[in-house]
Amino acid sequence: MVREWGEEVVYVPDTGAERTILAIVDRNPVRDVPEAPRPVPGKHIEVEVVNQATSLVRDANDYATDVGGITSAELAAGRDKLRLAVKLGETATERVVRKPIGHDEGSMIMELV
Repeated sequence: MVREWGEEVVYVPDTGAERTILAIVDRNPVRDVPEAPRPVPGKHIEVEVVNQATSLVRDANDYATDVGGITSAELAAGRDKLRLAVKLGETATERVVRKPIGHDEGSMIMELV
């Protein structure tokens, strides 16, 4: 799914070299608020990445042969960052990875602030 719907972002670890990966970016996530009658928009960004420590690799036809990713073991929440456009079409800026909010063997979802 990341290969088909992902966009390029840059992972900027606190302790190492940055690398380009593909990620599914949810710029308008909703969250449940007990007092609200329905979910409300959050003020954060959620990003889903492949749970592997590799960089984006493209072939001669610009096809992503490896989408790249971040492992849950290497993630330093609160210190690592992702560089991405907060709004489509804008210049990419760095956002701190606040915390992982879910992961399995194949992917990880993180909350950015």
